[in-house]
Amino acid sequence: MEQICRMRIIFPRTLLMKEAIGQGEKEWLLKAVSKGIYKIIKGSDLPGNSELRKLYITTVIGPRRAVFIVNLQTKDLFFLFLRSKKDAIGQNITIKNPIFRKTLHAYLTILREDLRNKNFDSSKL
Repeated sequence: MEQICRMRIIFPRTLLMKEAIGQGEKEWLLKAVSKGIYKIIKGSDLPGNSELRKLYITTVIGPRRAVFIVNLQTKDLFFLFLRSKKDAIGQNITIKNPIFRKTLHAYLTILREDLRNKNFDSSKL
């Protein structure tokens, strides 16, 4: 388990809108990340010194899957997805799922744009 007290979670505003993330969902994400339990998953065309992490989140409305890209040098996490386990992406979050792969690449582009334009919120753990 990593030292989470120095991590930041970056929430790109465009992705928050695309994924329909409100304050309640952000709280689920922060709580899940603070537990430090995740699975590293494969990605393609990721920035150097980064990895994808999948978190399993149990909520009162059912199981959710979250995906973050992590800068391995700074340990900052960048939000990408929050999906229901029943969603086309949430049921199979692997690079072999063409829907996930296509959406991942699109979301990485959106992430870069939001970072470039300072269109994001951040939280420290």
